[in-house]
Amino acid sequence: MKVGLAIVAIVAVPAVAPGADPGESETPEPTEQSAADTAAAEEILPAIPDEARVRVEPTLGAGNSEVYEFTPRGVTYTIAMTCTSSVAGAEAQLVNFDYPDAASVIGCDGVTTSTIVSAPPGAKRIQVRAGDGSDWALSIYDGTPEGVSVTPVT
Repeated sequence: MKVGLAIVAIVAVPAVAPGADPGESETPEPTEQSAADTAAAEEILPAIPDEARVRVEPTLGAGNSEVYEFTPRGVTYTIAMTCTSSVAGAEAQLVNFDYPDAASVIGCDGVTTSTIVSAPPGAKRIQVRAGDGSDWALSIYDGTPEGVSVTPVT
């Protein structure tokens, strides 16, 4: 298994075609998941900082996830995700329904990606979209990973 940590800072910017309804988006059906996979996901993902409030518990899944709904405390939250696949070059999409046309692409190469999101306050909706043969682990928490600080640009 490869071990590594990629940190990507994302500032959400809507990308909606003129005249399009930003709420309209085809949402694939989720694949069934088990709450018993939380411990296994915690082993794969980087540790969540002690002071962080967890918004989506560490979860293992395959294919498409359910839509995770949460409200971060503040404007910055982190999505930690790892994806593996039996298909060479496979990728998963991490879709933020506030900005569905700006999905993050995560390589299914076993390397954990921590995506730091800075967005307006309020409820968020996130979904993992992955193809057949792809397995993933995901957690979402307030703030940033241990040792990382983010300075907003005004």
